[in-house]
Amino acid sequence: MTRNIIVGTDWSSDCDDVVAMRLFCRAHQKGTIRLLGINIDDNIPMSVRSLSAFLTAEKIDVPIGFDRKAKRVCFHPRYQERMCTSPSKLTNNNQAEESVALYRRLIAGAEEPVEIVEIGYTQALAALLKSSPDRYSPLTGYELIQRKVKKFWLMAGKWDLPGQKEHNLTGTRATRRGGAYLLKHCPVPITLLGWEVGNTVLIGGNLPEGDMVRNAIIDYGCDPALGRDGWDPMLAHLAIVGDEKEAGYDVVKGKARLSALTGKNYFVAGPGNHLYVVKRMPDQYYIDRITPLL
Repeated sequence: MTRNIIVGTDWSSDCDDVVAMRLFCRAHQKGTIRLLGINIDDNIPMSVRSLSAFLTAEKIDVPIGFDRKAKRVCFHPRYQERMCTSPSKLTNNNQAEESVALYRRLIAGAEEPVEIVEIGYTQALAALLKSSPDRYSPLTGYELIQRKVKKFWLMAGKWDLPGQKEHNLTGTRATRRGGAYLLKHCPVPITLLGWEVGNTVLIGGNLPEGDMVRNAIIDYGCDPALGRDGWDPMLAHLAIVGDEKEAGYDVVKGKARLSALTGKNYFVAGPGNHLYVVKRMPDQYYIDRITPLL
């Protein structure tokens, strides 16, 4: 069965989002997943147009959501300017759906369970969890997730030591609050891939000249022969595979917690519906598995 996936991304400056989006697009084209839609959760003027241009180049036509309430985190969207010179279906942020409406519409309309993959910030997911019934569903956000969402996959946190901080959970006051609320109240399992997993794994190297992903890697200032740290593409690949051990990871099960005040994350191993992944193989193993998919 092809699995339904909705992707959330900050889609701002760091090119690892672009590498990850290529993986989602290729998996959708192959029928490995059904990409229902993409939500942008950083508020940058060129976000929707640049993502639309990327999807147009990838020959992918899915709806785009945009978190209009998000506080802008990135002020140097290096790759977006070049992307915006390419053809796009959407030309400005106002043409995208509001984030919660997009999530609610896609989840309510799906005939099979949905999985949500987040490679950016978490405040839109918290807003979905808190949402009220609307024209798409008589269920609250909590009830909608409980009944129709199978799992969350998050590139978030730093789990090798307690009390650490990671950008996706600490970008703004809203992301800290959103992440804390999501981890505390989400009624379905959450798999977390932390900063420490992708920090030494370079993904996206040696793509062809003119490739849009290669250009994004160059625009960000990375060596196109090597690529970029693998945080988001490793989470994308993990979610596409859909099984932590099959993707090459050991897991630690328990309960994750985030301080909404400090942004520090903690994990208590044991009973709970959270887990974080630990690399079971050398870094080159993940590079060799992911690179051919790009």
